Amino acid sequence: MGNTTTIEYSELLSSIQNFIQELGYPESTSAKDFVERLIHVSELILKKDEYYEFAHNLFQSYLIALEIKRLKQENLLKENWEQNLWYEACIMYATLLINPTDFIVYFYNQSNPKAQGLAERCYWELPVKKRRRLELLEQKRQTSLFTQLETYLKNGQWREADEETMRLMLLIAKREDEGWLDEESINNFPCEELRTIDKLWVDNSGGKFGFSVQKKVWLDCGGVPGKYDYDVYKKFADEVGWRRGGDLLSYDELTFSLNSSKQAHLPAVRFYYRRVSVASIEVGWSDDGRRYRSVGSISDGRKVSFLAQRLVTCNISQTYTS
Repeated sequence: MGNTTTIEYSELLSSIQNFIQELGYPESTSAKDFVERLIHVSELILKKDEYYEFAHNLFQSYLIALEIKRLKQENLLKENWEQNLWYEACIMYATLLINPTDFIVYFYNQSNPKAQGLAERCYWELPVKKRRRLELLEQKRQTSLFTQLETYLKNGQWREADEETMRLMLLIAKREDEGWLDEESINNFPCEELRTIDKLWVDNSGGKFGFSVQKKVWLDCGGVPGKYDYDVYKKFADEVGWRRGGDLLSYDELTFSLNSSKQAHLPAVRFYYRRVSVASIEVGWSDDGRRYRSVGSISDGRKVSFLAQRLVTCNISQTYTS
């Protein structure tokens, strides 16, 4: 059948009924009517003689999840999760479990970033009410998700910590495929995760580094959270050591040292910026059309401003005490 899966009608109805219950539809919802809509309206199910074919991979993944749950063969998901169908099946399987804590934490504990990404997908696909009930899952998620960042910071591995911060932010914002954070993802970044990242930086740098430390400098420079001002950004970049001789530094030119860098120098996580090659030199443009130099240049002022706004919205301020 290639990429399709067949199923008998009676088994299909049973599976759809379970699906309806898991999604919290009213008990009066008819599985038969649901199937008819899938066949005749959305055409996600095709009738072939006495069998039915699933024309979409997600339905195949759902069937895998149901069968794994029925047979209690969770280990098969852990062994095959990197395959596309099984990856989606893991997400659906987590939603089928009464308590998916151990299953999701298994992936959080893997050193593979893709596995942690799967854990995040599983976590956020859970119904909100279920997430709120699973306090232990949230605790283990926080511990597992930020362990590597905390290790880098405690060891004074500032560049590694900065790169890990960017990886985590992309993971949490579901922007791994894009590889950069835009204004929308910054404005909607989860407050608790942002607070955790900031606190780790502030606590492990003695109050010298952190987003909240940068927010204070931004405000002291006359910045208004959420409002872009290129002159304010230049002043801010000078204050935190992101500019030299009027030019923004490249990422490799930053000072990844606690003692040798300026206050609020880090994190310098690189946000998206437009760039083209001119005479083998990469140059970028800020949002008002002004040009700056270097490859992999650190974030432009608009992104810093939006991040400052998010810190204000989330009520995150520098709170370091020695």
